[in-house]
Amino acid sequence: MIPNDILFVKEQGRLEAALTAVEFLRDEVLPDLKAEDTHGLRLVQETRNMVLNAEMRLRASLYRTESRGNHFREDYPARDDGEWLAWVKIREENGRMVLEKVPIPEDCRPDPSLPYEKRYPLRYPGELEFMRNRP
Repeated sequence: MIPNDILFVKEQGRLEAALTAVEFLRDEVLPDLKAEDTHGLRLVQETRNMVLNAEMRLRASLYRTESRGNHFREDYPARDDGEWLAWVKIREENGRMVLEKVPIPEDCRPDPSLPYEKRYPLRYPGELEFMRNRP
């Protein structure tokens, strides 16, 4: 649904272009989808869910102006714990997506007295599982 140069290596212009395409699908294509049977209805619902999921991912990626874990922004390559040690929550309000930044609870925060490598021992998502399964 979303190419690698948008989903994994992000940059504002590409994210906005992809969001425009997704909004077109949402507004112009999805309303005309029809199903002739229950199998077709399942496919229509899956398509609607994929478009919704893509829109949520793109909006959240534009909203978070830093790089963290598998969220890498070329235009914001640094991690910014001071501003972004937070969750991005999305809710529906009057038919629109509203995004908000919610600070991570104190008991879930890493120990700031530790050096960066000790505070964040995994360099990328899934590293621990990868290390366990190495031959």
